[in-house]
Amino acid sequence: MNHNALLYEKLYIKNVAEKGRGVFAAKPIRKGDIVEAAPVIVIPDEDVDLIDQTAMADYYFKWGESHFALVLGYGSLYNFSELPNLSFEVDLINKVMIYRAIKSIKIDQELTVHYQCDLWFEPVD
Repeated sequence: MNHNALLYEKLYIKNVAEKGRGVFAAKPIRKGDIVEAAPVIVIPDEDVDLIDQTAMADYYFKWGESHFALVLGYGSLYNFSELPNLSFEVDLINKVMIYRAIKSIKIDQELTVHYQCDLWFEPVD
């Protein structure tokens, strides 16, 4: 079974006013379902200052206690919400970020996460 094919059947991207691109449900998603296990590229600490000078600055995450990572797949495109419908957990060993539905999600509903950090933007919910 090709899990990537299933992922792309369940999700799609579209523009969201005042947020940029967002990820949406193409099919209903049940509470508790794993939505994505997104692979990551770990960013060496010495590269963070360089990345902060690029368009990638808004797309990397804290990774463990002292590192950062760029999350691939849809992982860096889930928009922020104070009332998210996804949670995420770091899998340091397998270098993936696991996104799980914490609420049932309807077709065409945006998938959102709480970034669990100080925000560098004014949130729009």
